[in-house]
Amino acid sequence: MQLNLLKRLTPLIPLLLVFPFLFVTQVQAVPTLTGISARNLDKPLAPIVTLTTTSPWAQLGPFNYEFTFTFAPGVGLMNNAVAPVVTLGNIAPYTAHTVSGTAINWTTPTTWVSQYNLGGVTPEGLYHFRVSAAQDGDGVPMPPDITFGFVLDTTPPNPPEEL
Repeated sequence: MQLNLLKRLTPLIPLLLVFPFLFVTQVQAVPTLTGISARNLDKPLAPIVTLTTTSPWAQLGPFNYEFTFTFAPGVGLMNNAVAPVVTLGNIAPYTAHTVSGTAINWTTPTTWVSQYNLGGVTPEGLYHFRVSAAQDGDGVPMPPDITFGFVLDTTPPNPPEEL
């Protein structure tokens, strides 16, 4: 029985040697950004804004912020020796500001934290983060990600109504 099977497969051996890619494919997983959160360092009692989707937008003002970036590695853990490149802006390619500030860097194998001051002269509007260059444990870099954004709004709220 085994000899009969071997006779049937023998003519296919040259095909397996010439076209191995037809029979074995490997999909390379890449690291991805799964979430961003922001904390106002000038007003520590202010709520933490978590930027997990592009809508509804978070309302932020011109203060010092701590941004926390959470990654899902493609393979294993993130390479904590390589910092992501993080920029933000209100016009594509979203590189007007480089988020480096007071870098706290990697706080867990999948979390990178940095502090940044958006400044009072930053125009209000819709901003996007552009995050790239982070690598997983196998050295696979993440593709640039512009999924997450926020609205910079420095308009003060209306005063409370008197009762």
